[in-house]
Amino acid sequence: GIYFRITSGLRPGAKTSGGKTSHHALGNAIDVTPLPGQTYDDLIRQIRNAPELVKWMRDHKIGIYEETTQDVMKQTGATGAHWHIGPDKVAIQGLERMLA
Repeated sequence: GIYFRITSGLRPGAKTSGGKTSHHALGNAIDVTPLPGQTYDDLIRQIRNAPELVKWMRDHKIGIYEETTQDVMKQTGATGAHWHIGPDKVAIQGLERMLA
């Protein structure tokens, strides 16, 4: 019951802003945005109300990195606001901050 738009998935050869192989290149990360009429806060509420999803994400060490501010987007090289969902340490920490 959580709906969003996937804006990026597998990107062969993708690199991080630091030059490392991206989780997108490995096929284990996606980028998402809210659907029209939704906000990121709506998605946060939906995730908080989905304990099975949260447990699955924690069990599989998957998190959410909020690339939604100009500062973060500049740092990561993002071309637009989105959430990066994947096994990155910063994403795992981001999920826990989101749920706190």
